[in-house]
Amino acid sequence: MTNCRSKCMMASEGLEDRISNLPSEIIDRILECMSVRDAARTSILSRKWRDFWPMHSKLIFDEHTFRVIRHGVLLMPDNQIDKIINKILLQHMGPIVKFLLDLSYINSARYSDVDQWMFFLSRNGVQELSLLYSKLTGKSYRLPSYVFTSSSLEHLALHKVIIKPLACIFMGNLTSLSFKNVKFESSSSEGYSSCLRTPQLKRLSIEICNGIHHLEIVARSLEVLTIYSSAARFIGFLNPNIKEFNFAWCREVPTKHGFHLLSRLLAKLPKIQILRFDGFFLKYLAGGHTPSELPRTAECLEYLKLDDLNFKDLDQIATVISLLQSCPNLCILDLKVRWFHQEL
Repeated sequence: MTNCRSKCMMASEGLEDRISNLPSEIIDRILECMSVRDAARTSILSRKWRDFWPMHSKLIFDEHTFRVIRHGVLLMPDNQIDKIINKILLQHMGPIVKFLLDLSYINSARYSDVDQWMFFLSRNGVQELSLLYSKLTGKSYRLPSYVFTSSSLEHLALHKVIIKPLACIFMGNLTSLSFKNVKFESSSSEGYSSCLRTPQLKRLSIEICNGIHHLEIVARSLEVLTIYSSAARFIGFLNPNIKEFNFAWCREVPTKHGFHLLSRLLAKLPKIQILRFDGFFLKYLAGGHTPSELPRTAECLEYLKLDDLNFKDLDQIATVISLLQSCPNLCILDLKVRWFHQEL
């Protein structure tokens, strides 16, 4: 029995540790699939793994991560969460490529710590930064302006934060920008506009933001534009390179001279391939005189989606017909029709 056990121990000692010898990119991907708590625990596996976790380049603190932390072996109170993140960042080695934080789990009294995290990230090569709120409650975080000075940022997603007035800032590597329920402040009663110059920006999404007119975004390479807002002035965001445009007005608007806006829209989007409108915008476009044909044709348009179409509104139908006649190469028409209950 003793000889058998000794042979097994000798055989196990001779086994090659294939996982530890994997390329760092693959190990980084393995750690990315784990929760922060489990990824940190891998540091006790061996001397090699002791360095893998502190060098992990993608830190995700989302709702799932905080649930695991709070309901682990030691029940973690809310006021200790910021200390955990402080410790992780303090022990981290190398650049942090991706950082996602659910601010719903951070006590607003500790937002000064979040300021320090943002400063640390902006100086350590962060490429993808996401700040969100999974819960509707909680005080909005006021984002420091130095986040926008990070030259390494490529993807920026902000949800329910407050953005202070900015000077004219150049973000040369930014390719994706998303604002959702963001409040933009002005620096004076005159409504001073902040300016972001983003020559590489490809995707821009603006959803239900307050004070968006205080922000000017210069993006000559923009290809995908999504705007869900009740007070959006989207004409200023348009450029000839846009291939996909998604627009929802989200509320009732005056229906006057709307069709002229559609003509201007097509004139500014000669390369448009995908177009989506909601019912409120359709109703606006139907206002005023509707010619049988548009002065411009959308030669490249292949996919058209119209939500909440009202077949009882003849002006809307006339607008849709004129639009279809201006899309000679349309392949897919997706209609969501408003349903009316017919009383007997």
